[in-house]
Amino acid sequence: MAIVRLSGDGCLGLALDYFRPTGSLDLPLSHVFYHGFLQDSCGLNIDEIMFVFMANPRSFTAEDVVEIHCHGGYQTVSKILQLFIGAGARLARPGEFSYRAFINGRLDLSQAEAIADLIHARSETAQSLALSQMGGQLSRALYEHRDLLKESLALIEAWIDFPDEELPQENILSICKQIETAVEQLRLMVSSYN
Repeated sequence: MAIVRLSGDGCLGLALDYFRPTGSLDLPLSHVFYHGFLQDSCGLNIDEIMFVFMANPRSFTAEDVVEIHCHGGYQTVSKILQLFIGAGARLARPGEFSYRAFINGRLDLSQAEAIADLIHARSETAQSLALSQMGGQLSRALYEHRDLLKESLALIEAWIDFPDEELPQENILSICKQIETAVEQLRLMVSSYN
């Protein structure tokens, strides 16, 4: 089995030009599999396939995506790729789907990096860490620290802008403690990630 994936504007129309469903189909519903045949420009069957359309933003790239689930033989996959390239599509560069997901706000940088870690994982532990990072565990921790530090910065700026308003000593100590805690936790995080 192989999957040929098309992503971006116009991918649905391009795929529908060559897809012949076994049942009636006006426009495919998003995230529903359809059985049929993929045909070349002469109307000859290339392969019996499953076809699925994923409407933006509910796809990995946050763009319209079509997946052609086909038999995995070299000749079949090659014919399908040549069909779509001949119709104006191009091959994705390595990592391009993850890049598009990042650019479109579907993933943040740490999640995009986790995909590479998952691909190159050589142990169960490495795989598990990459999956948790892909799920946003690292991002959530970083955002919590960012929010805490922004709050501390706002209090410090208020203290600088209004020096005549004396802040209670407890507030100043609280700000210092928040910053020290954040720095220590970030140091621990840095030491546990590449």
